[in-house]
Amino acid sequence: MFQLVESRLRKTCDLYVKKGFSKDADIIFGKAIVDLIGDHQMGTCRMGDDPTTSVVDRYCRLHDVPNVFVVDTSFFPTGFGLNPMVTTVANALRVGTWIVEQSKRGNELA
Repeated sequence: MFQLVESRLRKTCDLYVKKGFSKDADIIFGKAIVDLIGDHQMGTCRMGDDPTTSVVDRYCRLHDVPNVFVVDTSFFPTGFGLNPMVTTVANALRVGTWIVEQSKRGNELA
């Protein structure tokens, strides 16, 4: 599995180094990263504003089915070798807050 994503992961890491978020020496590719990437499935549900090229909108709401929200890791474009739990919870709270705010305003969710 790692061989399939290694070049893309390296490009992502290079971007972090270029932006100054990380040092090249801090990034090590090895067996451990394979285990981390392989443990969390994500990326099966594309996010976007255009229903012809994505499954959910920016609030993780399905384009084709009213009032169905996808707040798991399937909208993540890829994993970065870290446990996605905190990001998943943060997004679920973001989406849930948006749903409550829309409901309080009397806006339709569909």
